Amino acid sequence: MLLTRLAGVLVLTLGAAACVAESQVDYPYYESPAALFDRANLVIEADLSPDSRVTLLEPDPPTGTDPAANPQAGMESESEPAAGALVITVYTARVVTVFKGEVRVGQNIEVKEMGGTLRGVRHEVAGAVPLNGGERYVLFLSTYPNAPASLLNPQQGQYRVDDSGALSAVPGNELALTRADLERLAAGG
Repeated sequence: MLLTRLAGVLVLTLGAAACVAESQVDYPYYESPAALFDRANLVIEADLSPDSRVTLLEPDPPTGTDPAANPQAGMESESEPAAGALVITVYTARVVTVFKGEVRVGQNIEVKEMGGTLRGVRHEVAGAVPLNGGERYVLFLSTYPNAPASLLNPQQGQYRVDDSGALSAVPGNELALTRADLERLAAGG
């Protein structure tokens, strides 16, 4: 009896672990830290909150009643996500240092990345390195009106900051970046 219960728990655990949806996304690749810095609207050192929220980023719904312009005209809305919806994880980032952009030290901004666990399914982007809540990063971001900022690249757009302030690239990022390099870029050099 106990063995049967343990086997059932194992099957449930393995079944839950198997609920992974993987996406392939092409991100721009940057040849140098200078190219990454130039492309970013915002470059900051920030502390990520330990908590995050996972949500759907859905495309604007089609409008109008013409079936040629809106194939969903007249259909009942569904509870399933719309085609093209993306699962995103959103963190609050408290700005520690501003290297580029229009934010203030101490300000909280939202930063999103694709992927996360929603409705029991883990959504992953192939090759992406997820951010870790509760850690400090240097982030290279694109900003948008009324939306969280986004990493330029899920590997090259983030550098972990250790307790001594040193930067380290995440796995898959071969662009070395030091704090001195970053300060030189911020100064225009």
